[in-house]
Amino acid sequence: MLNASVFAVLTMSIVLILRRVQKSKSEPTVKVESQHELQCPAAVAFDLLQDLRNWQYWFFGVQSDFRSSCDDGLGQLLQGSLDGHAISLEILQAWTDRRLLVVTFDLSRSIVRHDQLDFYPAGAFCNMTWKTAVDRMHGRQSESWNNYRKQSVRNQSISNLQRWLDEQAIVRNSI
Repeated sequence: MLNASVFAVLTMSIVLILRRVQKSKSEPTVKVESQHELQCPAAVAFDLLQDLRNWQYWFFGVQSDFRSSCDDGLGQLLQGSLDGHAISLEILQAWTDRRLLVVTFDLSRSIVRHDQLDFYPAGAFCNMTWKTAVDRMHGRQSESWNNYRKQSVRNQSISNLQRWLDEQAIVRNSI
């Protein structure tokens, strides 16, 4: 009788462990992709967005207190805090007028985010595909990181970006 109860406990433990492992494997990455029209040429959008210091004007979570390590482009690192946690953004890939790949690290909450911005000419303007993957290595995501998953936050970032690009185009055309 003892063997049957030990066997039942072991079986139940294994089932619970396997469920936990399966659940943790299915949750860590959140992927979002969207398409947007920008009222400027791809070269202008790329030029402005390859400087991470400009992201404070449109990107959710980046604020004016962030510090940049170097000039714009490949390897630029932007550091600051979000909800009291140190985070950093870095440009890992910069294909002139075509693609930016930016990775955001929040190691205190074990989160890595990849944003890929692809630019496509569309007449005098451009289309942009924005792909995001948020990897959670362990633990719970904070509310601010969960906000990245919400379409309303992404739409607000795009709205901010479009408005800011329009303002920059006016400034460039008046010079």
